[in-house]
Amino acid sequence: MKNYKDALPSIEKAIRLVPNGSTYYRKKGDILYALQEYKNALVTYNQALQLNDKDEHAYMAKGNTLYNLKQFEEALLAYKKSIQLAPSGTAYEKMGEVYEQLAQQAYKKAEEFMRAPEL
Repeated sequence: MKNYKDALPSIEKAIRLVPNGSTYYRKKGDILYALQEYKNALVTYNQALQLNDKDEHAYMAKGNTLYNLKQFEEALLAYKKSIQLAPSGTAYEKMGEVYEQLAQQAYKKAEEFMRAPEL
């Protein structure tokens, strides 16, 4: 964990030197993700994607971050965009995990509905 914290000032310096370097933003997002600072990581991945909307790795990372934030519908969109740019087994696997979470949510809602008193 400490190495990630130590890496943050260096990547921020790289961003200051090359403010249009989308890769640096993605790497900063990766560091924040590793530190479990998911909201900050998401902001940073979005910055990377504003600079380069063809970066399938940034879309995968954004999807993973959204998944951890339990924003499953948005995660699904990010994984789909990653697949559009560069299909990968990992992206399809992650989409499956999202669908599983969405199904569990739907099941819980159905259970709650079934337990509701009759009107």
